[in-house]
Amino acid sequence: MAGTILTPTAIWKNFIVPNDFSAQVLEQSERGKFTVQSLYIQGRNVKDGAVKIYCELTTDSSIKHAPAILLLQDFETQCDYQLITDLVKHGYSVLSVDVAGKKEHKDNFTQYPESISYANYEQVKDNLFSVEQDVVNTCWYEWTAVARTALAYLKSLPNVSKVGGFAIGQVATVLWQVAGTDLNLDSAVFAFNAGWDKEYGGLLYFIDALGLPPESY
Repeated sequence: MAGTILTPTAIWKNFIVPNDFSAQVLEQSERGKFTVQSLYIQGRNVKDGAVKIYCELTTDSSIKHAPAILLLQDFETQCDYQLITDLVKHGYSVLSVDVAGKKEHKDNFTQYPESISYANYEQVKDNLFSVEQDVVNTCWYEWTAVARTALAYLKSLPNVSKVGGFAIGQVATVLWQVAGTDLNLDSAVFAFNAGWDKEYGGLLYFIDALGLPPESY
């Protein structure tokens, strides 16, 4: 299938959200009215195991039923605790999700099996647009699969009403893909991101690779 352009339906036809998220709470703490849980949930299965998705769920314990935000952590700077605090103060529950995977000096992170180790951002960050087979076998597919699984988990929680998505910069490209393929997402905010990488960086990369003159676009 190398070089094949797949439709969204073809890309996602074999994607299945686990029936059992097997949520494993690593730690729970109280910060005033806020309850913070660090946890792993089970992602999709591949030939050598399952993805283990690392998340942090922050809720206001005084609110019993609230809308929630799926917050995708930045690839480089990771979790923005001030942003999470501000969102929870405004009445939202927040599930902050790591898609970047293994990174030096990180104790907890999303764990990708060896067969899809290219989903670790540190391993692929200098070659983000490489497609050796088809788009299903790329970091972007794996990151979107993680986000969609986390979205399904968040939507399944009994104290959650609606779910919106929020992401800033390059990782917001993942949220665009979730918004276009998953009806569980009720709304989304993409900050500093136009839908393909950031500031059309990916589009210009491919234009340069094709050797197209500037006047042609």
